[in-house]
Amino acid sequence: MTKQNDEAVHRFNGKELPLLIKVPQAAKLLGLHVSSIDRLIARGDLKPILKLRHRLIPRSEIERFMEGGAR
Repeated sequence: MTKQNDEAVHRFNGKELPLLIKVPQAAKLLGLHVSSIDRLIARGDLKPILKLRHRLIPRSEIERFMEGGAR
């Protein structure tokens, strides 16, 4: 990932992305519907972390997905 792309991923709407992102925010960031994120999680394309009943997606997972990387 180039430095410019790296900065674009780490920033969204002018704000620094947190290390863990809730599913609705991940959907907005990726330009997808929440149900599409659910399908990506079910297929194993995105690996969430479960904390306090929330599915949180690590920023590194978003970056990997945007780069087209597979697990």
